[in-house]
Amino acid sequence: MMDYWQMTFDELMSDSFRPKTEPMHQGAWAYVCPVCGNAVGIRRVVEGFVYKRDECKNGHKVDWSEVK
Repeated sequence: MMDYWQMTFDELMSDSFRPKTEPMHQGAWAYVCPVCGNAVGIRRVVEGFVYKRDECKNGHKVDWSEVK
């Protein structure tokens, strides 16, 4: 069986992507790649970022410039 991967239009038009924010639990937020959904960051209200990647596991570059 062969696995195929199809590139999205967004991947063709942009070099990096702003991560999507998702609530994890009270006081923490997860940041995920908008293209593939892999986790790229975790931020806690008190401590700030405890996990932050510049690239997801699939190689999509993350643009953190607008994330506070």
